[in-house]
Amino acid sequence: LANEAGAVMRQQIEAQRQRLEAAEDARREQAQSAASVFEAVSLTFSARVGEEGKLFGSIGTADIAEAMTAAGFPLERAEIHLPSGPLKQIGDFEIPVSLHAEVNFKIIVSVIAEKIEK
Repeated sequence: LANEAGAVMRQQIEAQRQRLEAAEDARREQAQSAASVFEAVSLTFSARVGEEGKLFGSIGTADIAEAMTAAGFPLERAEIHLPSGPLKQIGDFEIPVSLHAEVNFKIIVSVIAEKIEK
């Protein structure tokens, strides 16, 4: 009797494992297809700049996620990585993005000086 119950339990566990693996494969494939589209995206932010090209304020993950979503490429803040912290200078930056543990790519973010009209 115990052997039959053990065999049934093993079958149930194996079936659940296969369902979970299939769901994970689907998430990975979805992330890979999104990444192939997102990789071509570049963003430009204009910001007030002080001396030496330093920004008044900064551009963080929330700003980048909001701009990507507004451009039709929805990203979550947690998917965007700023290893050196928020962007605080003008220039072009390669920003790493992780849509899945196995799907990583970079987007280009340009920060330019805001034109001040006098």
